[in-house]
Amino acid sequence: TTFIALTAGLNALLYHLPLFSFAAGNLDWSSFSGVLTLATLLVALFCVTALLLTLLCLISHRILKPFCMLMAMGNAVAVYFVVTYHVVLDQTMMGNVRNTNVVEVFEYLHPTLIVYVLVLGVLPCWLLTRVRIRRTPRLHLAAMAFAGLLITVIWGYLAAGTWLWIDHNAKKLGGMVMPWSYVINMARYEVPRLMASDVQAPLPSATFSSN
Repeated sequence: TTFIALTAGLNALLYHLPLFSFAAGNLDWSSFSGVLTLATLLVALFCVTALLLTLLCLISHRILKPFCMLMAMGNAVAVYFVVTYHVVLDQTMMGNVRNTNVVEVFEYLHPTLIVYVLVLGVLPCWLLTRVRIRRTPRLHLAAMAFAGLLITVIWGYLAAGTWLWIDHNAKKLGGMVMPWSYVINMARYEVPRLMASDVQAPLPSATFSSN
C-alpha cells in the first residue's frame, strides 16, 4: 500500500507538467475557485492512479512492479511529445501513432528524447528494481481501493464548483493524463478495428425484371 501511494504521488508530480501548465495558464490564481480547481486535478490524478494500481494488485502483486516500469517508460516518451509538439493524446492522435511508419518515426527522433527517456523512464525503472514489494492482504487492498474511491467522490462533491471548467476542458485534460490518456485512447482506437469483421459478406442474389 505504501508503494502504491508513493507511485501514484510521483506519477502525478513527474509526468503532468503539461497538464498543470495548461491549468495554470487558464485559471484565475487570484480566486479560490482557481486554486480549488488545480487542487481537484491533483487529487483526482492521485486517487484514480492509486485506485487502478490497487485493483491491479488485487489481481496479482507480481505484475505491479513490471506495470509501473512500463508506465514510466511510456510516460517518458509521451511527455516528450506532448511538451515538444504540443499534441493531445486523444483517440485521433493514437490512431496517427498506430499508423505511423518507420520512416516517420525516425524523423521525430531527437537527442532530447533520449534525455526524457533516461531521466523520466530509465532512472525510475532502476529505482523500482531496488524496491522490494511486500504482499498486502487482499482485504487491506480492497479497503484501500474503497477509501480512494470514497475520497474521490467526497472531494468531487465538495469541489462541485470546479466541474464546469473541468468538463469544458475535458478532452484536452484527458489527453494529458499519464498513462491513462494513451492507454485508454489506444484501446478506443484498436477495439473497434478488432471487432470489425474482415470477412466479405456475399451480396444477395441478383434479380432481373423484364420491361
